[in-house]
Amino acid sequence: MTLSTITGYYWRDYNGVVPPDAFIATRDDYNNPIYIGQVLHSDKLIPAKILHNDKAAYYEFGDKEHEKKENVKIFCTTEPEQFEWIPTSSQELNTITGKFLVKGGYEPNAVTYIGRVKSAGEPLIGKVMADRSKDVVYVTQNGKSHSFPTYEVLSYQKKKLHGQHTTIVVKTIDQTGQLV
Repeated sequence: MTLSTITGYYWRDYNGVVPPDAFIATRDDYNNPIYIGQVLHSDKLIPAKILHNDKAAYYEFGDKEHEKKENVKIFCTTEPEQFEWIPTSSQELNTITGKFLVKGGYEPNAVTYIGRVKSAGEPLIGKVMADRSKDVVYVTQNGKSHSFPTYEVLSYQKKKLHGQHTTIVVKTIDQTGQLV
């Protein structure tokens, strides 16, 4: 299977070089892309932000910002038009139906989605911790951890082809383009 035949989305190893199929989650004030990363922190997979021209991924854990350059993945797709950011809040997240919310990682006893929010005009990428007492988005800004009750969550909606249903396929691909 080659990259051109894969549909849906997949995580690639990230070594500081952004692949051409990396999904642009948002753009900063200078129109530079911000990407979605995923890091291994202890036994947890945590969504992260990858900034333009930066070899590290930044993520929130334990009310702190962490930086990681190893064991990092970057979110990729050949179909960026299939994604949608859905505005939601702590009270509304569990009422979203008919959409496939993109899981961004794993932490025990919680579903972790990919979220984004603007704070002081700056777009931020982070994790939405569902199945907790508060379904907020956790992000970092200027080296500090923040949580917001109102945010956007990433969803994937594979368009139907000629009335047929489609299957969402999630894959991990290494730097050479081979399925892992």
